[in-house]
Amino acid sequence: MSVLDGREDTMKSCESIARDVTQLFDNASSMGTLADDGLTAFEIFHQLQTNSSSEQLTEYILAAGLLRRGTHSEKLIHSTLRSIYQAQTGWHGQEVLNTATVVLNTLSSISDQYQSERIQYIMLCSDKLTEHNHPIGLLEAANTFRNMRPRSSGSYSHEIFDPYDRYIQILKLMMQVTPVFDWMEDNRRYWQHIERDIFEQYGHNSHSSRGDYSGRRDNDDIGNAIHLDHNHQSDSDGIPGINESEDEDDDDSRFDDNVNDSNVVDQFCDISKVIVSNAGNEDVNGNYIRDGICEGAHKFSKNGVFNGNDCTYSLFKCNVSNNTQHWYISVVPSGTLPGTSNDIDFYSASVTPECQIVPPSSGWNKAAEGIHPPPSIHVEKGIDNSPSPDEEQEHQQQNVGQSFV
Repeated sequence: MSVLDGREDTMKSCESIARDVTQLFDNASSMGTLADDGLTAFEIFHQLQTNSSSEQLTEYILAAGLLRRGTHSEKLIHSTLRSIYQAQTGWHGQEVLNTATVVLNTLSSISDQYQSERIQYIMLCSDKLTEHNHPIGLLEAANTFRNMRPRSSGSYSHEIFDPYDRYIQILKLMMQVTPVFDWMEDNRRYWQHIERDIFEQYGHNSHSSRGDYSGRRDNDDIGNAIHLDHNHQSDSDGIPGINESEDEDDDDSRFDDNVNDSNVVDQFCDISKVIVSNAGNEDVNGNYIRDGICEGAHKFSKNGVFNGNDCTYSLFKCNVSNNTQHWYISVVPSGTLPGTSNDIDFYSASVTPECQIVPPSSGWNKAAEGIHPPPSIHVEKGIDNSPSPDEEQEHQQQNVGQSFV
């Protein structure tokens, strides 16, 4: 067991094994030149992982073989990061990513003088396979692929979305390991632009204990935790070769049938405002007036102040890159649409079947700029002359048509 934020949490097996190894071995010991070279090759551990039923055996060999061995650790990390970048799509690629996560989690858990350097190298390695490729460090690659995504939330191509999602899923799993979680907390400037995608799938915020994640896996369930696109399997292509386009309906439209149902929308046309209260950020609290639609749901806003400057606080629903939907209370920069990485997010809540059109009253969590506790939401009905979502949509389309005349 470990204690984090005053609460007991079951320690991951890689952490427990690394602690045992550190206590058992006082100094690094060589097992011979051939064995030492093998310890730096990802393929060795991938074969061990796929041919053995014991993930703990792989973790023990990693911890015992690389304790207090900085140079060998660096070589294995580099080999592992290369394998992540080159992994094929489909089931075979998933096996590679599963092994890679075991390797990186274990190396991050070894408590010696090189621990921080290992984690930093895993996250920020800027090496490229060739001059035409992208950096292979987890955060470096994730940030690179994020910047390559289309602006529109509903037009991801496999070439961009799949690689980005690959790195986000690995980062989510690695942040369940205490040393990685602590390093990420201390180095938020390296990943602040992808924070929403790392945390929003589970509906939790970045300051929660890692034990709060509803998506955490058991030690023998890592294969179920990384979800790749199995409908586009290739026998030879890694990230550099992904060039398929998405010709089918966009996955983000999976909520459309509920959102656009006129009978459902009509039930909420008499909403005048929502009242936000009890939020740790006092400036967030107040009356939010209905002022339009976003992603087929009512959008609300109020004037306020943030960091001493006048601003508009917005309460809206949007899609995020992992094909889920969430409600946000954010400051949306002037001249931009809500739902981009430029938003300043305070609180968020997962979209459920009961809150497709209006925000939920509870279930909110602190986001990047939020302060505990999260808010309570009260939806108030009354006389409201603002347009319904369908009317607002028609009005927007008319305005677009007139702008071209």
